[in-house]
Amino acid sequence: MKRLLLPLCVGFGLTLSTAPFADDSVIGYIKTSTDETAIIEAGNKSKAGLGSAVHVGDIIKTDANGSAGLTLKDNTVLSIGPNTELKIEHTNFCRNRTGWN
Repeated sequence: MKRLLLPLCVGFGLTLSTAPFADDSVIGYIKTSTDETAIIEAGNKSKAGLGSAVHVGDIIKTDANGSAGLTLKDNTVLSIGPNTELKIEHTNFCRNRTGWN
């Protein structure tokens, strides 16, 4: 039973690892966030919770006690501290045979 379970778990894990970036408009996700962090998308403000999608043009905004961590689809990691606004206006991800670069 253990031999069957391991390949099944590995296969399921590989499926999950590529699923979050299936939407090409998504450039990354919020990986860490405080309650004082928001995403402003097309003028609409929402709380930036764990797993929130980030798109080109979104503004990630923190207040005096806020912070956030983002992971982009090429595995770039960004972090911002208090009183910060981050807007990614353009990306240039290159895809090769092994994934995103």
